[in-house]
Amino acid sequence: MPAQPTLLTAATDLATDTTSELFRAADRGVGVSFFINHTRPGAEVAPHRHPYPEVFVVQAGKTVFTVEGDELSAVAGQVVVVPAGVAHGFRNATEAVVEMLSIHPVAEMETEWLEES
Repeated sequence: MPAQPTLLTAATDLATDTTSELFRAADRGVGVSFFINHTRPGAEVAPHRHPYPEVFVVQAGKTVFTVEGDELSAVAGQVVVVPAGVAHGFRNATEAVVEMLSIHPVAEMETEWLEES
């Protein structure tokens, strides 16, 4: 008999103590992890980097990314790919919640948080 699919409910099965849900691939036996972000107005994620690329899919709203010190705005329907090892963060500079996926192409996520200068 073939393996059965897994059905998860993000709000309960992937819940965190933040405004995002987290799918840890290592917990599920797959090779891609991701966050489902619900970034409130004015909220931000501090500069950090990963030893692998990160892909952001903006689903609703507008996000301002800071990538190696340069700002880049992305709106619903756009995708931002941050290369491996590159310092980045993002913020919601609007009055509405931003909905965005943050895809990590690894089973075990690694994050190096950077001090702001």
